[in-house]
Amino acid sequence: MGKVVVRVAYAGPLAEAGKPAAGGYAAANLRTILQLRARGVEVLEIRYPAGGLGFWGYAVGFLTVFWGLFKGREGYDILHITPLRRHFVVVEVLLLSMVRVFGKRVFLDVRAGTFILNYTRRGAFYRFWIRRMLDLADAVGVEGEVYMDFLVGLGVARARILYFPNYVVWDETVMGAARTLGQGETFNMIYVGRMVPEKGVETALDVVRDVAGRGERVLMTFVGSGEPSYMKKLQNLADGLPVVFAGSLNDAGLASLLAVQHLFIFATRHEGEGHANALTEAMSFGVVPLCSEQGFNASVVGDAGVVLPVTAPADDYATSALRVRDNWAALSAAAAGRVRARFTERVLDDLMDAYVKSGFS
Repeated sequence: MGKVVVRVAYAGPLAEAGKPAAGGYAAANLRTILQLRARGVEVLEIRYPAGGLGFWGYAVGFLTVFWGLFKGREGYDILHITPLRRHFVVVEVLLLSMVRVFGKRVFLDVRAGTFILNYTRRGAFYRFWIRRMLDLADAVGVEGEVYMDFLVGLGVARARILYFPNYVVWDETVMGAARTLGQGETFNMIYVGRMVPEKGVETALDVVRDVAGRGERVLMTFVGSGEPSYMKKLQNLADGLPVVFAGSLNDAGLASLLAVQHLFIFATRHEGEGHANALTEAMSFGVVPLCSEQGFNASVVGDAGVVLPVTAPADDYATSALRVRDNWAALSAAAAGRVRARFTERVLDDLMDAYVKSGFS
C-alpha cells in the first residue's frame, strides 16, 4: 500500500517565518504548518487579513481568503481553519459551506479562551451560527480540555473532538536541562507577550519592587511590544527598578533568553486568555510559572508552578515568588517534565490521525 498523501489548506492568522508573530494564533499556526510540512503534509497557506483594517479592509481580506480556497481547490483535501468567530462567524460559516460543496473535509481548530464566554453572552443569532459552524466540521480541535464537555453538551459527538493544545518543538540540547539557582544568585524573572494592562504587566513590576525591597537580587525582563503611550508609562513605573524591556524577539532570541530565566510571571486578567504559547515555551526551559487562574493556565501548569486567584494582589505574587525560589530546582524540573510529557509536537500524531481518518470517526 502506498504512502497516504495528506493535503491541507491551512486558514487563519499566520505569522511569517523568522519574524515576530502578531499574536498567539499566528505563532501557533506557523509552528503547526512547519511541523506538518516536516511530516510530509502538503500545506496551502491561506492567510487571514491582519487586524485593525476596518470594514473594507476586512472585506477585501476575506474575499482573498475565499478566492484562495476556490482557486486552490484541486490542491487540498482538508481545510484546517482557526476561525476568529465573533463578528466574523457568518462569513466563516459561508467559507466552510463553500469548501464542503467542493467535497473537502473540515478540521475546525477552536483556539483561545473566549469560546464558551462568547457563546453564553451573545444572542440566539450568534449561537445559531456557531452551531452551524460545528455541524459543518468533520472534527473539532480544542485548545482547552474544558471545551470538550461543553461541545458534547452542544451535540458534538465526543469522537469528533480532539484535544489539540499549544505545544513546543522539543529540543533536547536546550530544553529540560537541569539547572541550579544558588544562594545570592540573581533571581531572573520574565514576562513574554503583549504589553497591555490586562496581561498583568504592572503586577509584574510591583513584584519586582517588592522582592527587591526584601533584599533579593532580581532582574525582570519584559519581552513584547505595546502602544507607545503604554510603554512610556511602564518605563516611568520601572524607573530605578532592575527591569529590562527587550521588545519583540524572534524564536532564536527568545530561546537564548529563556535558557537563563528562573520565573515566568503571568498575572493575566485577560477575558479571552487561552493556552498561552509563551507559558509552555518558558516551562520547557525549566522556567517556573507563577500565573493567575485565568484561561487554561491551571490545567497547563498543574503542580509544576504556582497558580493564584485572578484577584490576587501583587504582594501575594511576591510571596509566592520567594517560595518558588526556595524550591526552584525541583519546580524547574517539574515544569520541563510536564511540557515534555504533555505539550510537545507529539500532539501532532493525534492531528495526523484525524486528518487521515475518513470522516474523523
